[in-house]
Amino acid sequence: MKRLRTVSRVALIANASICLGSVAAMTAVLRGHVPEERLHFASLAAVFGMLNVITAFLATSLHAFERQGRRRALVLLALCCTTALAMELAGTTTGIPFGHYEYSDFLGPKFAGRVPYVMPLTWFSLLYPALLLAERLRPPRLLLPLVAALVLTLADVPMDPAMTSFYACWTWKDLGAHLLGTYYQMPLSNWAGWILTGALVVELFRRIARARPAVESIAVPSLLYLTQCLFFAALDLVYGRPGATLGWLCGALVLGGALLLRNRSNTRASMRDMSIVHEISRG
Repeated sequence: MKRLRTVSRVALIANASICLGSVAAMTAVLRGHVPEERLHFASLAAVFGMLNVITAFLATSLHAFERQGRRRALVLLALCCTTALAMELAGTTTGIPFGHYEYSDFLGPKFAGRVPYVMPLTWFSLLYPALLLAERLRPPRLLLPLVAALVLTLADVPMDPAMTSFYACWTWKDLGAHLLGTYYQMPLSNWAGWILTGALVVELFRRIARARPAVESIAVPSLLYLTQCLFFAALDLVYGRPGATLGWLCGALVLGGALLLRNRSNTRASMRDMSIVHEISRG
């Protein structure tokens, strides 16, 4: 278990380094400091993108195996990957539930020629931290899937504008047909798909996996979630889409404030319980 913890932390550090290097390199290329052709930047960006996915997945999955136990980790991993893949295949085929879109070849080989193999891993890397953060908020049990899905969807606020710019990983189609409107050329129905997918995975996990006390330390997955969001938010600034960065920042402040308030509430409750125990022992 200690070895899993060490590798998970190393993967987190590697992921942060890759994200920082990617933003720096993209900034240098777009500002003309480094010729794109000299770096073979398209190929380099693809490699960095794959390393980003792999290190993020390692950091979160190894934490899950260490803290959740092998059975629960495997159940969550299987549920997340299979559900996300099924939803993505439905989305790229029918437009339901996300909207009409298609993946470019930038993310590598695809399932059925439609969904890159790495996408289910990306879903897990974001959903697992979202679930742990949602548990920290201690919502009513029935609302946990929805809260986790909302935390998950917050990550797409900076992600979609960043990943559809410059080296676009996917493109949206038939935007005029979406009655709900668009957000940086993305139909707002996409977020409904994110919420549906995230809530479905968490609800299935809650029903299938055995109950277990909340994970004590969620530092690695929480920092991974923050790193990924900051990565996308930074790219949005580089690409001239500051509204996406600002939108995510507002949501992140709300989430951070809610976590802080809940932590203070838990601390006060713990101190009150200790005081009661002390009074009883004295009496």
